Amino acid sequence: MRLFEELFENADDGVYGVKCVWKLGGEGYFEGVKGLTEFSPAEIRIHTRLGEVQVLGKGLSVKKYADGDLYVGGRIYTLTLATPSEGKC
Repeated sequence: MRLFEELFENADDGVYGVKCVWKLGGEGYFEGVKGLTEFSPAEIRIHTRLGEVQVLGKGLSVKKYADGDLYVGGRIYTLTLATPSEGKC
């Protein structure tokens, strides 16, 4: 995602160590994902190097997940940041 890199080259680590972009219609792209700790059509929990990000929505699906990149289909309504646990991330 060269455009993403150009737009956010001077940004910090994004949301809890993961960068994210929402597409029109509610889908989202996340970069820097270490793993998924929970998955359902209503909730996805994303493990990052700094903690966990909770994605809530409707009809959520994993369209792509490889090499730290996660593309979530469906409609994302909210992101919630969990409190980081020292030594776990």
